[in-house]
Amino acid sequence: MGRQRCVLMGLLYQKSAASLTLRFPKIAAAIKKNVKTNIPLDALPELIRMRRTIKTNQMIALGFTPPDWVTDRDATGHYAPDIPLITQAVQAILKDPDQWLADHPAFEAAGSSDCYAAGK
Repeated sequence: MGRQRCVLMGLLYQKSAASLTLRFPKIAAAIKKNVKTNIPLDALPELIRMRRTIKTNQMIALGFTPPDWVTDRDATGHYAPDIPLITQAVQAILKDPDQWLADHPAFEAAGSSDCYAAGK
């Protein structure tokens, strides 16, 4: 999730949508070759168009990863997500994001990560 966020943040902070759009075929080829993600490649043009409307200083990016967000392993050995805990966190963030951040000081806004600074 962190690497996906870095890719998206890098795209967000390109100098202009026009120059990014012109380089899109090369970017898409590099992403296809080097990045494994469940974000569909055909979604990237829309993400590029939306980049000016996204306020990263108002985003909370939370990765629901082990060990904090799982109950145990399932029969196949994969981690089983703790759906009630995840649902509770999402609802609390949507209801009052400032309070959630105050209650969870280890988390920070999505735009404050190392990849954000490198992509700016």
